[in-house]
Formats: sequence, structure tokens, C-alpha cells
Amino acid sequence: MAASFASWNVSRGRSGQDVYLTIDQQLQNFLYERLKDESAGAAVMDVETGDLLALVSTPGFDPNAFNVGVTPGQWRAVAARRPTSR
Repeated sequence: MAASFASWNVSRGRSGQDVYLTIDQQLQNFLYERLKDESAGAAVMDVETGDLLALVSTPGFDPNAFNVGVTPGQWRAVAARRPTSR
């Protein structure tokens, strides 16, 4: 059985280093528009700095359907596309 929130050992956060967003909005939008109708994903990094410039994942199906349960027919349609094997 999972532990309740009351039993968790919680400690106060502490200041650390700053985090900077390196996403290139135009590149991010381009990748999304290119992949939105596919079951695909893409990551673009700057090889010199390691900055993450774009990160897109499009499942090719409506993942919200899994919140309420899918019918056997819906599952067969998703499984036929094999979205987890790419």
C-alpha cells in the first residue's frame, strides 16, 4: 500500500543555481507543425553548448481517452499504429 502524504519526510527547499530556457520558439513551432499529425518525437540540441533548442512528442492519438478508459475497438486502433514501437 502506498504511503500517505502525512508520512512523507518533507524538508524545506534551498536556493540553487539559475535555470535558463534555451528553447528556440520558431524551431519548436516548426517541429510541432511538422509532426502534429504523426506518431513521432524529435529533440534538437546545440552540439557546441548542449542547449536544448526544441523538444516535441506527438502521440498520433488522443491520450485523454485513457483518462476515462478506452473501448476494445479504440485500443485496437491505437495498437495497430504501434505508437510505442517508434
